[in-house]
Amino acid sequence: MLIARLDIPSSSAIYCGTIGSLPMVAHGDHEDLLNETSRTAGLEMLLERCAVGDQTAFRQLYDLSAPRLYAVALRITRQPSLAADAVHDAFLQVWQHADRFDPTRGNAETWLTSLARYRALDLIRRHGREVGGVEVPDQADEEPGQLDRLIQQR
Repeated sequence: MLIARLDIPSSSAIYCGTIGSLPMVAHGDHEDLLNETSRTAGLEMLLERCAVGDQTAFRQLYDLSAPRLYAVALRITRQPSLAADAVHDAFLQVWQHADRFDPTRGNAETWLTSLARYRALDLIRRHGREVGGVEVPDQADEEPGQLDRLIQQR
């Protein structure tokens, strides 16, 4: 939602607005950098509010981060249901342990991504990458293996 536009030449126009309750600022050529900076600051603020049990902040954090975290988890698991489970588990961990996030040690987005990534890897270890319902028939190996060759040579 665009709140204001200042009368500055178009090459250096400044846009101020919000995404949810997060501030968004764009300044000409630096739009991406400023939006990324404000997004990071917004995520950090939301994590701080989640740490004290703010459900609205948690919902906003979910709305802002879930699609990207789902994409990361889907790339790892290759299964939509496992990816959704990984994101669910990651946000459950956020809700329970948001107070463990330390902005001096890293970026909020990186912390969230690592939670989703590790949950996805855990699910793969538990369930495997195999897609259910696909049966691969067992076939005998036509060439003997290394061990069989050694036995035949003796």
